[in-house]
Amino acid sequence: MYGVSITFEYAYAKDYQVQTWNGTGWADQINIKNNSLLHRDHAFSNPVTTDRLRILVTSAPAFDMVSIYEVETYSLDSMTSATIFVPKSGQYTIAARLASQNEPDSFFMKVDDELFSTSNHGRQTELSWHQLGTAFLDVGEHTIGIAASGDMALDKIGLYSGTNNTIAIEDLFNSAPPGSPVDYEKINPCKYVAHMNCSKPTMLVFSDSYHPMWTAYLNDRETAPILTNMLVNGFFINKTGSFDITLYFLGQRYADISLVISGGATIAVTAVISVRYILVTRRRYATILSDSPS
Repeated sequence: MYGVSITFEYAYAKDYQVQTWNGTGWADQINIKNNSLLHRDHAFSNPVTTDRLRILVTSAPAFDMVSIYEVETYSLDSMTSATIFVPKSGQYTIAARLASQNEPDSFFMKVDDELFSTSNHGRQTELSWHQLGTAFLDVGEHTIGIAASGDMALDKIGLYSGTNNTIAIEDLFNSAPPGSPVDYEKINPCKYVAHMNCSKPTMLVFSDSYHPMWTAYLNDRETAPILTNMLVNGFFINKTGSFDITLYFLGQRYADISLVISGGATIAVTAVISVRYILVTRRRYATILSDSPS
């Protein structure tokens, strides 16, 4: 587990510890002083594997007793999960844009088998970026899980790599819309040409349902798509200035090849049938002539 939620009735605990059993004794995970709330969410500093949980109360000013209505543990298995695609292997920094109404609240993010977390230091109602840690990720799909204790709001999750530490994370994930949309031409349903004018490397988002066979061509160099917004195709364009990009659906190329092969096979079969028909006709004609009276 990575945390616990406690709901008191009117007889609440003022001072208490949340403890877990480590096999030989009780280990303190949370130490609370001067509590006056009926509901508290607590996040452990590290995930804990245990089969026992204890709440040790040392002060109970209300009625000189404690009444607990509910205790709920937060498990890694209860995280909301999704799949992301990493286009290049490397060391990545994991970040999240968060806000919180209460203190202390915590946010947890699991990338594959590695857990990251951050806790607010005071009430923070404005969304801001928090760096959770770093991890080496191979190219391909990875599973992420998210969870929070308390009233924590999540706006965005970011993974980024690179050695340029002069760029603020707020600028790196600036989601402000560009001054004008990208101009493009639709050649046919399987081919588009986008006219780009970029001052920095950018992500070209193609608002067609994601399919891995869409490919972007820039100077005859292929760029594979990235699943963007969990729905559409995105292409990372590492080029600046004015240039054109061709978006092409490779499935159409394979379909064209199949048509050519199918058409060639049809012509060949037709030719064989025609030749066979001519040979049979000639044989029959020769038989008729040979059977005719002189």
